[in-house]
Amino acid sequence: MCIEISSIFKLFGTEIVKKCIKSDNIYKLKNILKTKSNKYKAMCEEINSVLYENYKLYYENCPFIDINTDGQIEVDNWYTIQETMIVPNNDKILAKIKDSQYLIPSNKLDLFLKMQQHINSFNKHVSNRKLDYSKHQFPKDFQFYISNIAKSKYNQSINKISSWINREIHTYSSCIEKKALFGSILFRDYKKCEDVDIIILCNKEFPILSNKLQAIQDKFYKKFKLHLHYLLFSPSEKNEFNDFINKLYYYEEI
Repeated sequence: MCIEISSIFKLFGTEIVKKCIKSDNIYKLKNILKTKSNKYKAMCEEINSVLYENYKLYYENCPFIDINTDGQIEVDNWYTIQETMIVPNNDKILAKIKDSQYLIPSNKLDLFLKMQQHINSFNKHVSNRKLDYSKHQFPKDFQFYISNIAKSKYNQSINKISSWINREIHTYSSCIEKKALFGSILFRDYKKCEDVDIIILCNKEFPILSNKLQAIQDKFYKKFKLHLHYLLFSPSEKNEFNDFINKLYYYEEI
Protein backbone atom coordinates (compact mmCIF):
# COMPACT_ATOMS: atom_id res chain seq x y z
CA MET A 1 0.00 0.00 0.00
CA CYS A 2 1.33 3.45 -0.95
CA ILE A 3 2.05 5.50 2.19
CA GLU A 4 2.31 9.27 1.85
CA ILE A 5 4.34 11.47 4.23
CA SER A 6 1.50 14.01 4.41
CA SER A 7 -0.83 11.29 5.70
CA ILE A 8 1.70 10.23 8.33
CA PHE A 9 1.97 13.83 9.55
CA LYS A 10 -1.81 14.04 9.87
CA LEU A 11 -1.98 10.74 11.70
CA PHE A 12 0.84 11.20 14.21
CA GLY A 13 1.62 14.91 14.30
CA THR A 14 4.45 16.88 12.76
CA GLU A 15 6.84 16.84 15.72
CA ILE A 16 6.78 13.07 16.26
CA VAL A 17 7.50 12.30 12.62
CA LYS A 18 10.22 14.96 12.35
CA LYS A 19 11.97 13.52 15.39
CA CYS A 20 11.88 10.05 13.83
CA ILE A 21 13.35 11.40 10.60
CA LYS A 22 16.06 13.44 12.33
CA SER A 23 17.12 10.60 14.57
CA ASP A 24 17.02 8.20 11.63
CA ASN A 25 14.85 5.93 13.77
CA ILE A 26 13.72 3.44 11.13
CA TYR A 27 12.07 1.23 13.76
CA LYS A 28 9.71 4.03 14.81
CA LEU A 29 8.93 4.90 11.20
CA LYS A 30 8.09 1.28 10.48
CA ASN A 31 5.72 1.27 13.43
CA ILE A 32 4.10 4.44 12.11
CA LEU A 33 3.56 2.85 8.72
CA LYS A 34 2.25 -0.34 10.28
CA THR A 35 -0.23 1.56 12.44
CA LYS A 36 -1.52 3.51 9.43
CA SER A 37 -1.87 0.30 7.44
CA ASN A 38 -3.79 -1.37 10.26
CA LYS A 39 -6.13 1.61 10.58
CA TYR A 40 -6.79 1.50 6.84
CA LYS A 41 -7.56 -2.23 6.94
CA ALA A 42 -9.89 -1.69 9.91
CA MET A 43 -11.72 1.02 7.95
CA CYS A 44 -12.11 -1.33 4.96
CA GLU A 45 -13.41 -4.10 7.23
CA GLU A 46 -16.07 -1.78 8.65
CA ILE A 47 -17.12 -0.60 5.19
CA ASN A 48 -17.15 -4.18 3.95
CA SER A 49 -19.59 -5.24 6.69
CA VAL A 50 -22.03 -2.49 5.68
CA LEU A 51 -21.63 -3.26 1.98
CA TYR A 52 -22.40 -6.91 2.63
CA GLU A 53 -25.55 -6.00 4.56
CA ASN A 54 -26.69 -3.84 1.63
CA TYR A 55 -25.89 -6.67 -0.77
CA LYS A 56 -28.10 -9.08 1.17
CA LEU A 57 -30.90 -6.53 1.38
CA TYR A 58 -30.75 -6.03 -2.37
CA TYR A 59 -30.75 -9.68 -3.44
CA GLU A 60 -33.32 -10.72 -0.87
CA ASN A 61 -35.79 -7.88 -1.48
CA CYS A 62 -35.33 -6.08 -4.80
CA PRO A 63 -38.32 -7.05 -7.00
CA PHE A 64 -36.67 -5.77 -10.18
CA ILE A 65 -34.21 -8.67 -10.37
CA ASP A 66 -37.00 -11.28 -10.46
CA ILE A 67 -39.83 -10.92 -12.97
CA ASN A 68 -42.02 -13.14 -10.80
CA THR A 69 -42.01 -10.73 -7.84
CA ASP A 70 -42.64 -7.30 -9.31
CA GLY A 71 -46.06 -6.65 -7.75
CA GLN A 72 -46.81 -3.32 -6.08
CA ILE A 73 -46.56 -4.78 -2.57
CA GLU A 74 -43.03 -6.02 -3.28
CA VAL A 75 -42.09 -2.68 -4.84
CA ASP A 76 -43.42 -0.70 -1.87
CA ASN A 77 -41.58 -3.00 0.52
CA TRP A 78 -38.35 -2.52 -1.43
CA TYR A 79 -38.72 1.26 -1.37
CA THR A 80 -39.25 1.14 2.39
CA ILE A 81 -36.10 -0.95 2.83
CA GLN A 82 -34.15 1.52 0.72
CA GLU A 83 -35.34 4.45 2.83
CA THR A 84 -35.04 2.89 6.28
CA MET A 85 -32.04 0.57 5.91
CA ILE A 86 -29.92 1.11 2.80
CA VAL A 87 -29.79 4.93 2.93
CA PRO A 88 -28.71 4.91 6.64
CA ASN A 89 -26.10 2.29 5.77
CA ASN A 90 -24.88 4.48 2.93
CA ASP A 91 -24.57 7.38 5.36
CA LYS A 92 -22.38 5.20 7.59
CA ILE A 93 -20.08 4.50 4.64
CA LEU A 94 -19.86 8.19 3.73
CA ALA A 95 -19.06 9.14 7.32
CA LYS A 96 -16.38 6.47 7.57
CA ILE A 97 -14.73 7.61 4.32
CA LYS A 98 -14.84 11.26 5.42
CA ASP A 99 -13.38 10.51 8.86
CA SER A 100 -10.61 8.35 7.37
CA GLN A 101 -9.81 10.34 4.22
CA TYR A 102 -6.16 10.73 5.22
CA LEU A 103 -5.73 6.94 5.24
CA ILE A 104 -6.75 6.39 1.62
CA PRO A 105 -3.84 5.79 -0.80
CA SER A 106 -3.64 8.47 -3.49
CA ASN A 107 -4.05 5.92 -6.29
CA LYS A 108 -7.39 4.82 -4.80
CA LEU A 109 -8.94 8.25 -4.26
CA ASP A 110 -10.84 8.09 -7.56
CA LEU A 111 -12.29 4.71 -6.59
CA PHE A 112 -13.55 6.07 -3.26
CA LEU A 113 -14.90 9.13 -5.05
CA LYS A 114 -16.93 6.88 -7.36
CA MET A 115 -18.54 5.28 -4.32
CA GLN A 116 -19.27 8.66 -2.75
CA GLN A 117 -20.86 9.90 -5.98
CA HIS A 118 -22.97 6.76 -6.19
CA ILE A 119 -24.20 7.11 -2.61
CA ASN A 120 -25.07 10.79 -3.01
CA SER A 121 -26.94 10.13 -6.26
CA PHE A 122 -28.71 7.05 -4.94
CA ASN A 123 -29.79 8.76 -1.72
CA LYS A 124 -31.21 11.67 -3.71
CA HIS A 125 -33.04 9.20 -5.96
CA VAL A 126 -34.64 7.53 -2.93
CA SER A 127 -35.88 10.94 -1.77
CA ASN A 128 -37.15 11.78 -5.25
CA ARG A 129 -37.79 8.78 -7.52
CA LYS A 130 -37.87 11.02 -10.60
CA LEU A 131 -34.17 11.75 -10.23
CA ASP A 132 -32.01 9.54 -12.44
CA TYR A 133 -28.79 8.13 -10.98
CA SER A 134 -27.87 5.87 -13.92
CA LYS A 135 -24.60 7.78 -14.45
CA HIS A 136 -23.52 6.81 -10.94
CA GLN A 137 -24.38 3.14 -10.67
CA PHE A 138 -22.99 1.07 -7.81
CA PRO A 139 -19.23 0.60 -8.45
CA LYS A 140 -18.59 -3.13 -8.26
CA ASP A 141 -14.85 -2.49 -8.51
CA PHE A 142 -15.06 -0.56 -5.21
CA GLN A 143 -16.86 -3.46 -3.54
CA PHE A 144 -14.32 -5.96 -4.84
CA TYR A 145 -11.39 -3.81 -3.75
CA ILE A 146 -12.77 -3.26 -0.23
CA SER A 147 -13.59 -6.96 0.11
CA ASN A 148 -10.09 -7.91 -0.99
CA ILE A 149 -8.56 -5.69 1.70
CA ALA A 150 -10.99 -7.00 4.33
CA LYS A 151 -10.30 -10.65 3.54
CA SER A 152 -6.51 -10.15 3.63
CA LYS A 153 -6.74 -10.51 7.42
CA TYR A 154 -7.71 -14.14 6.85
CA ASN A 155 -5.35 -15.02 3.99
CA GLN A 156 -3.51 -17.59 6.07
CA SER A 157 -6.78 -19.33 6.95
CA ILE A 158 -7.99 -19.19 3.32
CA ASN A 159 -4.68 -20.55 2.01
CA LYS A 160 -4.82 -23.47 4.42
CA ILE A 161 -8.28 -24.46 3.19
CA SER A 162 -7.60 -23.89 -0.51
CA SER A 163 -4.25 -25.72 -0.41
CA TRP A 164 -5.87 -28.78 1.14
CA ILE A 165 -8.66 -28.85 -1.46
CA ASN A 166 -6.21 -28.37 -4.33
CA ARG A 167 -4.05 -31.24 -3.12
CA GLU A 168 -7.04 -33.56 -2.85
CA ILE A 169 -8.34 -32.86 -6.36
CA HIS A 170 -4.97 -32.32 -8.04
CA THR A 171 -5.44 -35.48 -10.13
CA TYR A 172 -8.50 -33.92 -11.76
CA SER A 173 -7.06 -30.45 -12.38
CA SER A 174 -6.99 -31.03 -16.14
CA CYS A 175 -10.79 -31.11 -16.25
CA ILE A 176 -11.25 -27.94 -14.17
CA GLU A 177 -11.39 -24.57 -15.92
CA LYS A 178 -12.04 -22.42 -12.87
CA LYS A 179 -12.68 -22.88 -9.16
CA ALA A 180 -13.31 -20.43 -6.36
CA LEU A 181 -14.21 -20.17 -2.70
CA PHE A 182 -17.09 -17.96 -1.63
CA GLY A 183 -19.10 -17.23 1.50
CA SER A 184 -18.11 -16.70 5.13
CA ILE A 185 -14.78 -18.52 4.84
CA LEU A 186 -13.36 -15.41 3.12
CA PHE A 187 -14.06 -13.07 6.03
CA ARG A 188 -13.57 -15.25 9.09
CA ASP A 189 -11.01 -17.58 10.51
CA TYR A 190 -12.04 -21.05 9.37
CA LYS A 191 -12.23 -22.17 13.00
CA LYS A 192 -15.18 -19.79 13.45
CA CYS A 193 -17.05 -20.98 10.35
CA GLU A 194 -19.56 -23.78 9.99
CA ASP A 195 -18.98 -24.65 6.36
CA VAL A 196 -16.93 -23.95 3.25
CA ASP A 197 -18.45 -23.22 -0.16
CA ILE A 198 -16.67 -23.90 -3.43
CA ILE A 199 -17.81 -23.44 -7.02
CA ILE A 200 -16.18 -25.24 -9.95
CA LEU A 201 -16.47 -24.86 -13.72
CA CYS A 202 -15.40 -27.98 -15.57
CA ASN A 203 -14.09 -28.18 -19.12
CA LYS A 204 -15.11 -31.84 -19.35
CA GLU A 205 -18.08 -33.80 -18.06
CA PHE A 206 -17.64 -34.23 -14.32
CA PRO A 207 -19.06 -37.50 -12.89
CA ILE A 208 -15.60 -38.63 -11.70
CA LEU A 209 -14.81 -35.24 -10.12
CA SER A 210 -18.23 -35.18 -8.48
CA ASN A 211 -17.58 -38.60 -6.97
CA LYS A 212 -14.19 -37.43 -5.73
CA LEU A 213 -15.65 -34.35 -4.05
CA GLN A 214 -18.30 -36.47 -2.36
CA ALA A 215 -15.58 -38.81 -1.14
CA ILE A 216 -13.47 -36.05 0.43
CA GLN A 217 -16.35 -34.36 2.27
CA ASP A 218 -15.99 -36.68 5.28
CA LYS A 219 -12.23 -36.35 5.12
CA PHE A 220 -12.56 -32.57 5.01
CA TYR A 221 -14.85 -32.56 8.04
CA LYS A 222 -12.42 -34.72 10.03
CA LYS A 223 -9.57 -32.36 9.16
CA PHE A 224 -11.27 -28.97 9.69
CA LYS A 225 -14.53 -29.75 11.51
CA LEU A 226 -16.33 -27.99 8.65
CA HIS A 227 -18.88 -29.10 6.09
CA LEU A 228 -17.68 -28.81 2.49
CA HIS A 229 -20.36 -27.73 0.00
CA TYR A 230 -19.65 -27.64 -3.72
CA LEU A 231 -21.37 -26.56 -6.91
CA LEU A 232 -20.26 -28.08 -10.20
CA PHE A 233 -20.98 -26.61 -13.62
CA SER A 234 -20.39 -28.54 -16.85
CA PRO A 235 -18.91 -26.94 -20.00
CA SER A 236 -22.43 -26.49 -21.39
CA GLU A 237 -23.36 -24.54 -18.23
CA LYS A 238 -20.64 -21.91 -18.54
CA ASN A 239 -23.18 -19.08 -18.88
CA GLU A 240 -24.97 -20.25 -15.74
CA PHE A 241 -21.62 -20.41 -13.94
CA ASN A 242 -20.79 -16.82 -14.96
CA ASP A 243 -24.25 -15.62 -13.92
CA PHE A 244 -23.84 -17.28 -10.52
CA ILE A 245 -20.34 -16.00 -9.85
CA ASN A 246 -21.20 -12.47 -10.99
CA LYS A 247 -23.99 -12.33 -8.39
CA LEU A 248 -21.71 -13.35 -5.54
CA TYR A 249 -20.69 -10.65 -3.11
CA TYR A 250 -17.07 -11.78 -3.34
CA TYR A 251 -15.11 -14.86 -4.36
CA GLU A 252 -11.53 -16.02 -4.30
CA GLU A 253 -10.13 -18.12 -7.13
CA ILE A 254 -7.98 -21.00 -5.92
